[in-house]
Amino acid sequence: MACPAASARIDFSASLPSIAIPPIAQLIACSQARLQQKISAALAEKDFDTLFQSFPAGSRDRCHLLSYLRPLSSGWLSAIPAYTRSDKRKCLNNYAYRLATALTLGITFPLASLASSCTCGTAIDALRDHFFLCSRATAERVFKHNTLLDVFKAILAEVGITAVTEVPLRSLDITPPNAQPNSQRMDLFFPIDGEGVLCDVTVVHPCRPENSTAHHTQVNRSHARRPGGIATAGAERDKDRKYGASC
Repeated sequence: MACPAASARIDFSASLPSIAIPPIAQLIACSQARLQQKISAALAEKDFDTLFQSFPAGSRDRCHLLSYLRPLSSGWLSAIPAYTRSDKRKCLNNYAYRLATALTLGITFPLASLASSCTCGTAIDALRDHFFLCSRATAERVFKHNTLLDVFKAILAEVGITAVTEVPLRSLDITPPNAQPNSQRMDLFFPIDGEGVLCDVTVVHPCRPENSTAHHTQVNRSHARRPGGIATAGAERDKDRKYGASC
């Protein structure tokens, strides 16, 4: 009769073909470096694949899942908050933490009383994707952009670097790439080792409201087939194409 422990190991190994699980005697005789970590990672990957395959191809849900595979996509969970009496921007209060959790899990915002339509006239979707896409000055996208800009400037100041925000490119003898108002300036300019550094902040959102426009459906379908981070990489390429020749 086969040993129950040995049979269990064989069955478990068969369910995780990517992990080589040694016999019981070998486990007892010699510890296996990072074996628990490898098993946990394989189990998590298996659960992810099962969940991913349960959603329709090209759906917003697949797009959302892939976006959270990127490194540091959930870095806010492990980041050490920096709280001072005068500056609370580098920490999350309870309400902000709940909203961040809802975004990560892909669920509706808890305890949030939000209007049914945006100031631009667009109806708000159940998962609030529109708030992170709308370019109106009151939208979440603009608020996040301005908050990040302020935080980056504060971080530079903490290490003794003075940064200038919204600096006109022509003041640096740089010709703007086009005549659009937002192309006339750069978000941050600061000196390091005698050289000027330009920095531009962009806030992107990988998902589009489900059952919305044909363009939104195409974006979700595209992002649901490609590795997480595709929206960020695309935004970076756009910035390089826009300013690369001048900056």
